Amino acid sequence: MADSFCGYFEKEWRLPKGVWQYTEWLDRTQTIQSERELYIMEEAARQRGVQVFRIVVPEDDAATVQLLEGAGFFRVGQTLSEKGSVVGYEKWIALSTMSWDKDWGRIVDMRVEKNRPLYPEGIPCGSMRLVYLVPGSAPVTINGKKYVFSKPTLAVLLEEETLCSTQGMCSSILYLKPNIINDAFTDDFIATEDIEHLRGTTLYQDYCMLKYIYDRPTEQRIFSADSEVFFTLQPIIDKIDNVLTKQIDGLWPCRSRSYCIQLVFLLQSFMSEFELEMQPAAAAKKEATDTKPVASIIQYMNKRIADKLTLNDLAQEFGINRNKLNRLFLQATGETAISYLIGLRIRLSQHLLKNTEIPISEIAERVGFSDSGHFTKTFKSRVRCSPSDYRANKSIV
Repeated sequence: MADSFCGYFEKEWRLPKGVWQYTEWLDRTQTIQSERELYIMEEAARQRGVQVFRIVVPEDDAATVQLLEGAGFFRVGQTLSEKGSVVGYEKWIALSTMSWDKDWGRIVDMRVEKNRPLYPEGIPCGSMRLVYLVPGSAPVTINGKKYVFSKPTLAVLLEEETLCSTQGMCSSILYLKPNIINDAFTDDFIATEDIEHLRGTTLYQDYCMLKYIYDRPTEQRIFSADSEVFFTLQPIIDKIDNVLTKQIDGLWPCRSRSYCIQLVFLLQSFMSEFELEMQPAAAAKKEATDTKPVASIIQYMNKRIADKLTLNDLAQEFGINRNKLNRLFLQATGETAISYLIGLRIRLSQHLLKNTEIPISEIAERVGFSDSGHFTKTFKSRVRCSPSDYRANKSIV
């Protein structure tokens, strides 16, 4: 083990671009004294854009070894040096995920971090972040405004927004960059307002989905545990984490991306339906349209988008007569309930077809079609082409 690790040490730990190596212990001029000090070192490394944070420590430094292992570092081997036996530890801390296959070298600009403390310095900026906060008495500061959350809370933060606390805790954080949704989405592209010339293209469709979230004020991007958003998005984040961590096949970048697209699609849908729910009734109408049940049902459709749902299922779930349910949907959306649900399924499948390479059969299942043939027939009736033609022709919307 020592010989193999020594070879690995010589070849891989030479400070390649983006890697910071901490070896000050050799002179005993600096040691890691606490979890907070280690956190500050990790943040310094993160600001340098590292993919891996690597630390070499004396094997007999039991306190530091225990601290590293408790902070999520994993041991990669040991060897002998002039100062005695040393062990190496690694931790992935970048805002992206790198392929475990070093020959492939694929990097996905998305990453999930679990059980992270919130120190005063806050969590890193530079990526869009979905942060699940653990409730507590300590205030959490978001963009300079203090909040005290008595329930678990989801905060959706944009690249430049800040979040910090003196002693808060995150149960999970999803970091993602706009190019996960579409390769053309650089930070500058998202910031531009000159996109009308793209109207009628898939790029415009993807842009509108993401920009809707960016345009919402911070308060409309914070959801408590009472919200459907909270419980619907967490399982998707767990799936993203599972795919990024296990990388079981060559489709892991596309599959993690597909879950992220689904997450953003659902988030945008929830936000737009929340606005529908809050609409005031028009004063000129004698009978105001009751939009609250419609908004709740649409949220339920988004949550169960991969499941088989019938009109009877929806009527029973919400205790509404089938005819009344359809009447409410026609008033609020111009479609029947099932027609609206099919539209949701097809719109999500369009995003997945254009922006990932996962099999069409898998996409069909993900959007609630157990039979690929039925999915193809329904897709053609809505989009006027087959799913495979839609994926191949970038100009079709």
